[in-house]
Parts: sequence; structure tokens; C-alpha cells
Amino acid sequence: MFLMDPMQELLAPSALTTVFQPIFDISQERPALVAVEALTRGPQGTHFESASVLFEYIRLKHAEIIADRLCVAAAFRRAAEIPGLPLLSVNVHATTIERDSGFASFIEEIAEETGIDPRRVIVEIVEQSSYWNEERLRATLSELRAIGVRIAVDDLGFGNGNYRLILDARPDYLKIDRHFVDGCARDSYRRSLLKSILQLGLDCGAKVVAEGIERLDDLRAIRDVGITGGQGYLLGHPTASPSFAKYDFAPCLEESELVAERSY
Repeated sequence: MFLMDPMQELLAPSALTTVFQPIFDISQERPALVAVEALTRGPQGTHFESASVLFEYIRLKHAEIIADRLCVAAAFRRAAEIPGLPLLSVNVHATTIERDSGFASFIEEIAEETGIDPRRVIVEIVEQSSYWNEERLRATLSELRAIGVRIAVDDLGFGNGNYRLILDARPDYLKIDRHFVDGCARDSYRRSLLKSILQLGLDCGAKVVAEGIERLDDLRAIRDVGITGGQGYLLGHPTASPSFAKYDFAPCLEESELVAERSY
């Protein structure tokens, strides 16, 4: 299908599909469900159905703020239909958090509309486009934390994802890009990098999640390193209608887990 006006097509209310991929506590032999990450797919039957193509085009058109709001709203509304929802993780560009001064209010409004407690929300910061004003970024993150939202740095160590964002965002979660996870059981360099990120997380008070786990030997190696968060096809594929009945749940909203304001 050829799109004469791709952006107009992408921003149509029915254009996007939301799927959910589970995130687990892998510290035990039987992983326990901690959260689901909302992932967006573009119009079916087009090349924008691929998330990488979809968001590459959005960044090319500098439409991150519009697209992020649309994707987050779609994720919240879809998640509200799912019973027994654990923590909900949504992806947001660093440039959106920097430039959209009303983003925290938007999250609060869509949370109220859908009945999702903001304390159940994780905002995963995607740094495919560089941000420039750390003060504006920090201000929005402070507003998000004030309503209970947790913060994650996504794709750590790959592309534009760097330690500057950790310094500016003071995240609650560090998500390791799959490039460093895939094959770690047979690669001592990868395991050394995983250990260093785990130590960084321990020093900064951030939980570490390994993304892209697709092999059992890699899962075992990640556990041996000491990383307790895991996500990937081995553990669970993205699906539009997840059934949580088959999972054990890890506690996620105990008083000790509630987010406190982080200082900069």
C-alpha cells in the first residue's frame, strides 16, 4: 500500500496498534511478572507497521511530541481494558520530555481518564534524538515523579543512549540494549559489560533489566551476573491481548517501592 500522506495516515485515530511485552523478575527459576512494556506498531499492511521504520520517519519529521502523546494515550486506553495489569511501561523520546512542558500534566490527565494509577507507570526514555537542555528535561522528570511515575533509561549503551542521560535523569531502571545481551553466555566481554552496568545500577539505586533475552544459556548467564530484571522472546512475545493468569506476580506497589523525589 502506497501512502500519499504518511504523517496524516499515521496520526489517524485507528492507525496505531498497541502490543504488550512482559518484563520479569528473573532472580528465581520461575520468572515473576513485574511490568508490561507497551509497544506501538504502525498501520497494518504498510512498511510503517515496523516500529523501527515508523519511529525513524517520525524523528525525520521532528514529530516526536505529537507521536509520543498519541502512542502513550493509545497504550493507556488499551491497557485499561486488561484486567490485573501490573506496572505499565511506555516509551517516550528524550526530546519530548525536554520540549513538551505539559507532558506531565498530559500523563496525569490520561491516567485519570483511563483509571490507571500513575504509580503503576514507568516512562522509558528513548534517546534516539539528542536533547540539549538538561534543565528542561529535569523539570519535566520532577513533575512526573511528583505524581508517582517511575523513570527508566532505555537501550542503554547503544546508539545515542549514553551516561549523560543517566546523570540528568537519575533513573529508577536501567534497560540494557539487546546488543549486549544476545550471546553473553559465550562472550566474556559482554558479561563484563553487563557486570559493569549492574554495578552502576547498584551504585545509583537503579534496577537493571536485560532486554532481548532469546536463549536459555543467555538467561542463565544474566542470572549468574546478578541481574534480576529480564525481557525478551524467550520469556514472552509482544501480544495485543496478554493473559496474565499464567504468570506469578512480583510485588510492585509496596510502600518501600513507591518513588520518592530524586535530587539533582
